Amino acid sequence: MKKIIATAESFGYGPIITCLYILNNLGNVDYIIDFYGSDISLEKAIESQLFHECIECNTYDFEELNKYMQDFIEADLILSIENPEGAKLGVKLNRPVFYIDNLFWLWNTIPNELKMVKKYFIVDTVNNKNLSILGSEINNKQVIGPLRDLEKSSNKKIANNAIINFGGGTSYLSNDSLVFDFYNEVIKAIRMELHKDIFIYVCGSKKLVENLAAKNHCSNIIFESYTHNKYIELLQTSKFLFLSPGLGNFLELLSTGQPVFFVPPINYSQFWQLEEYKKLNIGLFFLNWCDFPVNKEVKRIIDERIGVQQVLENIKCFKNEDNKILFAKSIKQYCKAVNMNWQKERDLLKKHYSTNGVEIVVKSIKNELKKESVNENED
Repeated sequence: MKKIIATAESFGYGPIITCLYILNNLGNVDYIIDFYGSDISLEKAIESQLFHECIECNTYDFEELNKYMQDFIEADLILSIENPEGAKLGVKLNRPVFYIDNLFWLWNTIPNELKMVKKYFIVDTVNNKNLSILGSEINNKQVIGPLRDLEKSSNKKIANNAIINFGGGTSYLSNDSLVFDFYNEVIKAIRMELHKDIFIYVCGSKKLVENLAAKNHCSNIIFESYTHNKYIELLQTSKFLFLSPGLGNFLELLSTGQPVFFVPPINYSQFWQLEEYKKLNIGLFFLNWCDFPVNKEVKRIIDERIGVQQVLENIKCFKNEDNKILFAKSIKQYCKAVNMNWQKERDLLKKHYSTNGVEIVVKSIKNELKKESVNENED
């Protein structure tokens, strides 16, 4: 029986949800699929029940990953979603590695080991100037469309509810205490502008929602770490949508017509994604950190660790009174526009994306494992 090892960087929900989309679309196949990871990626992997085993390990630490070298040697394919160390170990052991990169547009350099993977899938969603700058350095690259379902537009009845989705809310580069306190302030600001009869669903990782629930005791708010399917249902049926500006949230909102308010970013990729969203006329409301009266510069094309720290410095500025006043005004403007419908504009945008990203990756996985079977039989 063929064995796949999957890893997904625990950096918000984006990588693990991408991983689950791919594996869900493999269909009824006779593979053993094991997951290696930690924190919110491990949390969602276990919840999905897609894996034969879920092994907790620090996939950012190459030395710790080396403890599982024998497992990687025995794998017929390693699927790495933005987890460089897992991919590097696979390359070192001469195993077939499929690397998925949703953020190729963000990087200023690509590690040499990643240039040698069996297949490097570049997901083309944000203005990707890096294709001409760094793309020529990578062997076996393939540019694909979003790894989300962009086909279905929702016609479900809209309830007079609000959803606040903070995503995973944590990463190994972040400051949980700072981010959680910031999100608590965001909830307070949103509550001030919504009518008290509006029910609010606050979504995020278990660690995040438990922290926020302990600070908020209101009868009209539910704090919950929902399954992805339940979250999509809430997204498509709630009138007020307050979302973190991650790529997954952006792609998934395209199935709705409701105006969306993006809360300020908590990491480097979210900051620059939000700058790209500003160019779109599809019913998005937001303030990026550079739009606040008091802010710190976030530079482009720098090391991600430095970029995240620059964003965190801006989060510290959120409690500035002028910043809070502007944020409240922005929420008020959004609430006034919430009855507009943007589905036509979003459907037009979807036509610009190739919608076969998942299909291409799934087909490539199946073909690779068939090749492995043929090679074994010839031996």
